[in-house]
Amino acid sequence: MRIIRYEFKYFITTEQYREIMGCISRHLIPDPYARDCPGYRYMVNSLYLDSPSRLYYDEKMAGIQYRRKIRMRCYSADFFNADYYFAEIKKRDMFHIDKLRMKLKNGDFQNYLERQFLNLSPAFMDDSHPDHAIARELIYYTNRHILEPRTFILYEREAYIAENDDTIRVTFDRSIMSQSFYSGLSRDLTGWTLIFPGKTVLEIKVRTFLPFWLHEMVKELGLDFEAISKYCSGVDRAAAFCQ
Repeated sequence: MRIIRYEFKYFITTEQYREIMGCISRHLIPDPYARDCPGYRYMVNSLYLDSPSRLYYDEKMAGIQYRRKIRMRCYSADFFNADYYFAEIKKRDMFHIDKLRMKLKNGDFQNYLERQFLNLSPAFMDDSHPDHAIARELIYYTNRHILEPRTFILYEREAYIAENDDTIRVTFDRSIMSQSFYSGLSRDLTGWTLIFPGKTVLEIKVRTFLPFWLHEMVKELGLDFEAISKYCSGVDRAAAFCQ
């Protein structure tokens, strides 16, 4: 699967959240996955890969315009026992996002983990597999940059989409926590560090242009765009926690 869109991120207060909900409730509905969850909220759990020298971290911190990140994502607080995962290559050019995504069953992910993220099951590399192009690009980067698991990022997400299409997506991320990969091997929720204590991250994602009503909402609330990186902030918090 390939997703091309623009993304804008903001820190918001509880009061701003209420005002935003009053606005978007007239235009958006809970996304299909969220609508079956209490409060339209679900867990997002991601394992970020990076090179031994932290190439992707350094590119972000240096403000490199075109950069990428690679992660394994599931929707369970228990990362290793999820039914399925998504391997994602997310390429960013300022606000423009080009995301490649393929689904892995638990067994396929465990196989990938055992191969130290350097190769997938042969079936994924076959030309007949629908995700073979994504699989090959993933393996290209994991081998070229000698990628290894670095950091878990876990948070609660509340998500809304346009009623008749998927051109608009608005999410609220809360209780964002990080943990190093090796600490996370304990497979429990101990040792997690809050990245943005008391803060909510608003993300606005659109396929084309920002609708007028959404642009006016951002303007009226005085929201300021923030270059928020959960991965980089998680690495920083984990390092501070260990000092």
